[in-house]
Amino acid sequence: MSKFYLPELGLVFVAFVWGITFVVVKNVIGFMDPFTFNFLRFFLAALLLFVWILIYQPKTLLKIDRIAAGQGFILGLWLFLGFGFLSLGLVHTSASNAGFITGLNVVLIPFFSVFLIKQKMNRYTLFGILAASLGLYFLTIKGSLSLNKGDFLTFCGAVAFSFHVIYTGKFAKQSSTFLLVLIQLFFVGLFSCICAMLFEDLSILLNINIMLSHELILAILIVVFLATGLALTIQTQSQKKVAPAKVALIYSLEPVFAAFSGYLWAGDVLGPTAIMGCALIFSGMIIVDLPQHINFFVRLK
Repeated sequence: MSKFYLPELGLVFVAFVWGITFVVVKNVIGFMDPFTFNFLRFFLAALLLFVWILIYQPKTLLKIDRIAAGQGFILGLWLFLGFGFLSLGLVHTSASNAGFITGLNVVLIPFFSVFLIKQKMNRYTLFGILAASLGLYFLTIKGSLSLNKGDFLTFCGAVAFSFHVIYTGKFAKQSSTFLLVLIQLFFVGLFSCICAMLFEDLSILLNINIMLSHELILAILIVVFLATGLALTIQTQSQKKVAPAKVALIYSLEPVFAAFSGYLWAGDVLGPTAIMGCALIFSGMIIVDLPQHINFFVRLK
């Protein structure tokens, strides 16, 4: 496998991890408020990453300056807003609507990239985006799509996630990967803690039965290590070489992995429409890099 594809494979792994952990996070939110859980998730991830850097790359901490701190703050703010709006939106809308609206990143990221970082789109990218968007609709929408307040909040979250991806690609080329991830994890944890103190009951953190429950410990182990610290590090490093439009297409695989994990572990049924949606998403990813794929196989001959 050519090294050229390694960043893309890293992002596929991120989409895979986020997709399969959806069920885990959903179960935890059932007995712990979302801001409180996000505070635990991002604070612990920041703490673990800080300890790792302190042991293995202590000189990296000396590179923290005003620029790195500012970039980490911006990324942390967009990431916090994305999770915050999505959590609030899920209170008022269905999971299907939320899945489709959040998946609109495949359209929003290339659109905003044109204006924010002057990223051009060729015809292959455009066709790939259209195919993936149609696939997201077939995969996530069951029945009619009726819009409400929750859908608007979820859309705001999708916009925030889009800005996070775009600015990650911009800042990743300017600063240390580990510093960017560490600083943004800290700020997301801080913002989540403030909102939890203002709007939620933090006394649940003192409930031993809940804090030592099998469900929470499993969720913390999976989400903190894989879906937060490791995933954001891989995303930041990969976006040094992968354009935001392609990142959006790769991330459209997240609901595909979520659907198959639900089929394998929760007994969810994948009907013909959902399978067709998965096929369209995969087709979109192939179309956007069609010239590159052709050249790759030509070189093998």
